[in-house]
Amino acid sequence: MPPTPSSGASFESAPPQADDNQTALFDAALTLVEQQAVGVVWLDPYLRVLSTAGVVPPAVVPGSIVSDHLVPLIGLEAEMLALKAQPMPEPLRLANTSVISGDGQPARRFNIMIFWNDKRRRYLVLLSMIYMQGSPTVELDQEIRRRRLIEQDLAAKSLEYARINQQLEEFAYVISHDLNAPLRALRHYTNDITACLRPASGSLDIDAVETAATEIATQTRRMSKMLVDLLDYARIGRVQEAVETVETRALILEIFASLRPATTVELVLTGTWPTIETAPAPLDVVLRNLVENAVKHHDLPNGRVTVGAETKGRIVNFTVADDGRGIPAEWQSAIFEPFRKIDDANHPESSGIGLALVKKTVTSLGGTIAVRSNAPQERGTVFVVDWPLILIPV
Repeated sequence: MPPTPSSGASFESAPPQADDNQTALFDAALTLVEQQAVGVVWLDPYLRVLSTAGVVPPAVVPGSIVSDHLVPLIGLEAEMLALKAQPMPEPLRLANTSVISGDGQPARRFNIMIFWNDKRRRYLVLLSMIYMQGSPTVELDQEIRRRRLIEQDLAAKSLEYARINQQLEEFAYVISHDLNAPLRALRHYTNDITACLRPASGSLDIDAVETAATEIATQTRRMSKMLVDLLDYARIGRVQEAVETVETRALILEIFASLRPATTVELVLTGTWPTIETAPAPLDVVLRNLVENAVKHHDLPNGRVTVGAETKGRIVNFTVADDGRGIPAEWQSAIFEPFRKIDDANHPESSGIGLALVKKTVTSLGGTIAVRSNAPQERGTVFVVDWPLILIPV
């Protein structure tokens, strides 16, 4: 067990059942803490302080964010969180680092090691005192730290610029190609109305005018929905989602309840649906779009959509399977692109961005999505989503 909370925490005594080796190890740890030779900080999975012992800045108290008061850890948050995603994580090491006590005492120098304890689901930050130091060492450490922060900032900005450039390319394609389709339709029906208003026969064709006007309204609504969906697509990866406790079974049942009044397709739930710590809004977007898509594009009124879940290590594996007509191999990549639709004639009101939105949502949080179908030889389609239990924005 970690030390008891508070910066003055100490070890009481070795467990009665400990053998000689355990007792020796416990006594050594107790001596180091009592002599202020080491500091120990336990953190929860979100880098909040659970407890401390030994030589630790007074402001590092239970409930605080460790990097707010332990200055050397500023900028290392992403690397610390990444330790949880490694099968056999190596500790992070900061050698000969200055730590300001915050209680009026001069700064002390430590070797800092950060461990992830997967069994206990928490971090251990170990500060080992360095007793010999000089001003050149302090200046060098400060310069190394400053350059490290600058490099991390530049790397983060480079990734953001690359993402923005890719997004601009996608928008250029959408604007130049996909949005032109409803515009062409609007021009066509406008010309029809003009021709009806100036008939060669001298008589006004009211039915033709009404038909063209209805189509104009339909195309206008379609373009409006495309623009709204495009905005949602662009926002993925830019909005920071709060992590909350999500009962995945309750979430999927809510989705089923919202769909059942409007469909005769059977909705079936299978698997073991866990309660997890995750971003609820993106998960809702992914599951809702996949289930709605399977229902909407099913070609049989009495079809079936089966949704399953299973926890596998550090991911939750979600599946959405239907017994519909399937997706041909040549379309299985294209369906994840914005505004690409297989059966546009049957669903002209659809913007065709749902699966693109799903893929971008999943991949932006470190997950994956795939589709399996053997159409037209066999019926049915299965979408497989690996949703990470530890979100790592990419």
